[in-house]
Amino acid sequence: DEPFAAVAASLLDEVAAPAPVACGPRDEPFAAVAALLPDKVEAPAPAACDPRDDSFVSQKAVQRATDSADDQAMDVEMPEWVSVVMDILGPHLRDSHWGDGAITYGSDCSGIDSPRWALSQLVEALQVRHRKKLKLVYEFASEAPGKEGLWQKRLLLLNDPPPRILYDDMLARGEEEGPDFVNGGHCEVPRVQWYTGGFECQDLSNLNVSRKSLSLNITEESGMSSRTLSQSLKYIKSKRPAFVVLENVSKKKTGEIVCAELTQMGYICCCLFANSSSYGVPQSRSRLYVAAVCADQVHVEHGPLQWIQWLQEISTRAVAPPFSSYMLPNDDGLVQNFLADRQKHPKTQQEIIESLEKGASWPKCFEKHQEARSCIQTMLGKKVPSCRQLFKKYANEWSKTLPAREQDVLYLHLFVLEQHRGRPDFPVIWDLTHNVTFAAWKEEQYEEKLPCLLRKHRYYHCGQQRLILGCELLRGQGFPKSIKTSGRVVAARDPDFSDPDHNTVCDVPDAQLNSIAGNTISVPVVGSIMACMMAGCQLV
Repeated sequence: DEPFAAVAASLLDEVAAPAPVACGPRDEPFAAVAALLPDKVEAPAPAACDPRDDSFVSQKAVQRATDSADDQAMDVEMPEWVSVVMDILGPHLRDSHWGDGAITYGSDCSGIDSPRWALSQLVEALQVRHRKKLKLVYEFASEAPGKEGLWQKRLLLLNDPPPRILYDDMLARGEEEGPDFVNGGHCEVPRVQWYTGGFECQDLSNLNVSRKSLSLNITEESGMSSRTLSQSLKYIKSKRPAFVVLENVSKKKTGEIVCAELTQMGYICCCLFANSSSYGVPQSRSRLYVAAVCADQVHVEHGPLQWIQWLQEISTRAVAPPFSSYMLPNDDGLVQNFLADRQKHPKTQQEIIESLEKGASWPKCFEKHQEARSCIQTMLGKKVPSCRQLFKKYANEWSKTLPAREQDVLYLHLFVLEQHRGRPDFPVIWDLTHNVTFAAWKEEQYEEKLPCLLRKHRYYHCGQQRLILGCELLRGQGFPKSIKTSGRVVAARDPDFSDPDHNTVCDVPDAQLNSIAGNTISVPVVGSIMACMMAGCQLV
């Protein structure tokens, strides 16, 4: 799969569409190109809301951010993706591109806000390059109300800088104020320069058999994908951020709908279908990114065509490390504690083997597994050992903690792996939660590379012969080692951490980290896209 196919939407009504952009030898299987924007566009005169006036950015916030910046350029060890981006885009990232020294940022459907992490890393690199004060002002974020978004909100508050405002529910937010998770009241809705949103994807996912179609005509029957996208577009229309990035699963139709709406609002936009594996991430994760700039707030020096060329160059230079480089040693305390937690309710060997042989606890899938055995036998031309034999040969302290169905998935594929590679500990990664016949079992494709991460799925590294921890999956999404998963949290709307005098130490369970990692944006991908937008445009 390759980095992306491109779809760009022009502000101009009459533009002859050039030939489709060639995306290189590893093109994604997506249709490429509607009307492509000319490389340079003369931006109209600035609108009344100049991005540098009091109505655009809280001057106190800018001053607070700028005053706290170090006078000396920071001696920062850049992530590999940032180094590649700076090598390619450095000459285009002039200090005039960010105005008065503060970049204001906000997001909706934030998760743990990968774009914020990416922008923070870019800001640090730009400070080093230009020896000037530059600060990211994190104005707001939002996540789903109730239990669904609770752990994401806690992680947002644990890590510096936390958002100044954390909305409890974006759908309950109006144009001028919304419910704040931290103070329990209502806060204003500020205008920002950079706005990102990863609107709900469940109604668009091919894995959801009851998914609903995407429509901006909101009714009682509308799904959460339509509702959250509509709310993001309302914010964009009302506050007109200079830069916008929206993300979702790879659907060309979704990109066309979003681009059409943004074009009507006066934005220059394009759609990118980007695979994380092409940007230095050891994971096969193809996603849609809609990148847009407000034509009355930026001067477009290099438009979407140039962004695409830069992204192609970045993807050519980026090299994904083996995923095992992100994994902790097997004797690390976190790894051992994780294993110990899974071993608290052990089953006897006989109980496990009976469940494997009879499928009593997993009857719906048991028949498919027998069919898989027949297919493997035909493919290899040799008899597949019995469940008992496979268990005795491949079971270890980690696999015994799995449900019987997942154990059978693992043992069958370790048997196939040994026939193909000569050993069962070849460093491939498998999603044990998927169906036994799911396409993600193509072992050549997932050598030291994750399949597309999904919420609440379990992943097994055959080379390390153990399950992968949630904190390791976050590292595989591009988050730094420094991300905090425990610490003090106080929020008025948090059911467990609302009292500042009691129970304020939050420790995010590994199962929650696992689920969050499967529902987040890859940091290097969105960071590369944002850097290209920044390099191509200048605030007016």
